[in-house]
Amino acid sequence: MFASEKSGTATGDRSRLVALAESVSRVAQTANPLDALGHIAEQVAGIFRAGCIIYLPVGNKRDLQVVAAHHSDPKALELMRQRLDGRTFPADQGLFQKVLTSPEPVVIPGGLPAPAGSGSSSSGDPSGGLFAGRACTMVAMRARGGSLGALGLVDSSHYLGPEELNFLQLIANIGGLAIGRTNLFSVLQEISSRAPEPQELGGDHDHQLRLLFETIPAGYGIADPRTRRLVLVNRRLAEMLGYSVEEALSLNLDRFHPESVVPRVTEDFERVVSGECLLAEDVPVLRKDGAKIHVSISAAPIRIGGQTYIGGFWQNVTERKMAQMGLKRNEQIFAAFMDHFPGLACIKDAAGRYIFANPNCEKARCEGSHAQECLEKGDREFLEKAARAEEGAWAKAEESQTIQVVRGESGPRAWMVSRFLVAIDDSNTPLLGSIGLDVTDRYEAMRKLDEASAQLRQLTSYLIQTRESERRDMAIALHGQLGQILSLLSVNLDRSSRNMPENLLGYLRQAQDLAEQALSMTRNLSLELRPTMLDDLGLIPALEWYRGWFTNRTGVQVELEQTDVAGRRFGIDIETGAYRIVQEALTNVARHARVNQALLRLRHDSDSLFIQIEDHGCGFSLSEASSRWSSLGLLDMRSRASMLGGRLQIETQVHSGCRITVELPIRSAAGPTQP
Repeated sequence: MFASEKSGTATGDRSRLVALAESVSRVAQTANPLDALGHIAEQVAGIFRAGCIIYLPVGNKRDLQVVAAHHSDPKALELMRQRLDGRTFPADQGLFQKVLTSPEPVVIPGGLPAPAGSGSSSSGDPSGGLFAGRACTMVAMRARGGSLGALGLVDSSHYLGPEELNFLQLIANIGGLAIGRTNLFSVLQEISSRAPEPQELGGDHDHQLRLLFETIPAGYGIADPRTRRLVLVNRRLAEMLGYSVEEALSLNLDRFHPESVVPRVTEDFERVVSGECLLAEDVPVLRKDGAKIHVSISAAPIRIGGQTYIGGFWQNVTERKMAQMGLKRNEQIFAAFMDHFPGLACIKDAAGRYIFANPNCEKARCEGSHAQECLEKGDREFLEKAARAEEGAWAKAEESQTIQVVRGESGPRAWMVSRFLVAIDDSNTPLLGSIGLDVTDRYEAMRKLDEASAQLRQLTSYLIQTRESERRDMAIALHGQLGQILSLLSVNLDRSSRNMPENLLGYLRQAQDLAEQALSMTRNLSLELRPTMLDDLGLIPALEWYRGWFTNRTGVQVELEQTDVAGRRFGIDIETGAYRIVQEALTNVARHARVNQALLRLRHDSDSLFIQIEDHGCGFSLSEASSRWSSLGLLDMRSRASMLGGRLQIETQVHSGCRITVELPIRSAAGPTQP
């Protein structure tokens, strides 16, 4: 009927079932109902860790007398005995009359009234009441169609839910049966398997017992230890086993268990026969259809008429068993995963104490590895960010991820450490999870890539500066040397024309025109390479000249909008970079946008210079343009912005125009300096 597996900590439900079983057994065995009532009071007090008092009517039902009292606290128990010994309560008092007539439990929030004639001074209770200010729950003890007494639970801070109130009523009714009849077994044998009809629930004691037997919230059965057959079962137990009540009564108990556990069942059955009370948490049981379920059985011997019987409560725990198996399986999977996890993993409470650590983390922690220091280093800062707010809830701390380099015996190692909050319940006390991964190889590759990128940026900066320097030198050479030569040539040709014969004058004038064209081209080329006004006057005058020159050459009108930049200098490197970016962007507008108008905006604040070039032309696909060698102009603009510590953003789509936005940080507002 049950296996030998036991539980050291039974749940509240199991404790109540055991109490019901033991109370029924005590009522069946004793000839003195007061003994059974004392046992019931002790059981209730132990389960709820409070006080329990049982009253019976005396003096032609004019008074109620305390016949049993118990408390889980020995000091409180002694106080109860001092105040309640031999005391009576008026039965016609409104409170107790309500308890005896109410079909539901009655809650008394202010405590029980004092016994008759006690008074506040004699009782030592300033309020004049017993356990004044403590909650009290009272239920009537019903049997034979009426209330035979009352059971009170006092001095309890535990909230009583519907199931606990139902338990109090059931065990109070068992006490009522003890008063009405002490020998229960003969009545139990007469109980029908069907539920009593409403009209049968009158004053007959057998019907009251039958109702109690069928409403117990568990399967219950009584077995004959000689034949090992059930002599009585309630409907809940029969349905649990998949049989009718009549079928269940014809079977041996061994039929309900798998063959592999029958020897253990038999051994434990004999232990109960010898007088033990056992609770088996997980007993395999076979239903009639062959399905296997798991039950919890609490069994106790019942001594009736000189013969021992076995009574037991059966509770189906299959769902709980399956949930436990699933939980165990998940725990095994988690443990295996953590055992093979190549990094460090741990969970800590809010005070930084370890709750879980995988083997690698345990090894690092025990051996004092530098890797563990990585996990420890940022815990305090992360927990401070997740500190409790004024309302008591934890703040939402963003996941923290850092790469820390530590030195070990084998050289420096890089660890990527992630920290995050783990919420396990609704108590607003999350845990701190930390994971550390060895990313030395990746870190070293990234370090080398960063070094190569830095070198590339240096090379790009050098090439740009070299190109600007060459352009400047070439512009100076064209304007200062070649321009002077062409100017002198033009002057000399003009002088020669005064004495030139008429037949040669046409050739001389053609030479003069060519000299003037060459001089003009030289000057334009010099300005296009690098306008001297950029160095002498600054960015805005240079752009003003360039947009006029650009419109004359391309026909594209450029509207210039400037905000608080006129007359300001930004340093020659910023001005040169801004000028070249605008020059390249407008050149792209003339070549590809298919428009005759563009917009140039400039503004600045205390930290940055902002430039925007916009057109409403045909636009282009940025991803395709970035992959073509013909788009080196875009790369040049990005390189110049990056070299100056700025940002360049391109917004464009096919048939939707193009907008280029540049932000360049202003490091200084110095005057012109040579590149």
